[in-house]
Amino acid sequence: MISRKGTNGHKNINGRKEAQKAQKRQKGREGRRGVTLMETLVCTAVLAVSLMGLGTLGAFSFGMETRVDDQGIACSLARNAIESVKMTGFAYTPEIPASSPQLAYYDATESAVAASASRYTVSTTVVSDLTVSGSNPVTPAPNALRTVTVTVTRTSTGEPLAQMVTYLCQGGI
Repeated sequence: MISRKGTNGHKNINGRKEAQKAQKRQKGREGRRGVTLMETLVCTAVLAVSLMGLGTLGAFSFGMETRVDDQGIACSLARNAIESVKMTGFAYTPEIPASSPQLAYYDATESAVAASASRYTVSTTVVSDLTVSGSNPVTPAPNALRTVTVTVTRTSTGEPLAQMVTYLCQGGI
């Protein structure tokens, strides 16, 4: 056997066999340059989970945006209804009992529409604590405190979105 010094300075008993083994190891590494099926599946699973998270976040965000828009429009409709009653005044606003509230229907642009095409229902009641006895229609007493309640609900579900209460009294105090 021929003895040679290897690349690391040690004697190799059989230099050719070592060189062949080194070449095979090198070729083995070159053959593994691609991605295995298992690596691809793991990567796909991680990507799918992250995309599901993004999809869920998007759906949640859209739902919250819709809810906030509905509440903003409902508050605006309620304020408008209260201002309308206040503009009518103490003496000229009719008594509207809770048993038969005045209903108005609106769409998402705050335009009045028919009940079948509405997104929001505005319910208004005006109740006096003192009335003139025997009056028909019911007339508030001059010293009465009149409670105006406006409730805005989503027409399709009946879910209350906003409720506002104000008071009317003689002299506008």
